[in-house]
Amino acid sequence: LGAWLDYSCPFSKKAFRTLVDQVVPHYAGKELRLLFQHQVQPWHPQSPVLHEAALAVAQVGGNEAFWSFSSALFDAAEDFYDVEVYGKSRRDLAAELAALAGKSCPGIDAAAVAGLLELQKLRGTKNPGSGVINDLKLYVKYGRMQGIHVSPTTTLNGLVFDTSSSWTLAQWTEALDPYVL
Repeated sequence: LGAWLDYSCPFSKKAFRTLVDQVVPHYAGKELRLLFQHQVQPWHPQSPVLHEAALAVAQVGGNEAFWSFSSALFDAAEDFYDVEVYGKSRRDLAAELAALAGKSCPGIDAAAVAGLLELQKLRGTKNPGSGVINDLKLYVKYGRMQGIHVSPTTTLNGLVFDTSSSWTLAQWTEALDPYVL
């Protein structure tokens, strides 16, 4: 089950909570795996930095750290909504996100996360991006190629699966049970 989510989207937060806290545990031991697909929404200018932070956490701390950080980031989502970050620089956001990683992911090297969020020093390049920008570009390209336009969107076995961020566990199980062994 692919979940195309944006950390800046309140509907993605709602979907994430239901999927992680209810749906995945309900299907524990069955053939269901949740994939987080980074769906950057360009109308939230901070969105790429939030997703880069999650990718940096994954690179430094692995899969478990990624899910812990994603949970913490959605819990703190309102701190990163448009109104709250309007006057902040990219560097300010990166520092706050690295600190959040340090608090939410035991044992993670927050300085390493911060380092990946810094602009890379590439000779002759004035637009180098962060240390994880190429990973984020792949997610954006994949989403575009799949025709994903909004968050949250879900896919099941690679096909768009019509769901809602407002669904209850009962609605999820009704939709998923025919497909989950």
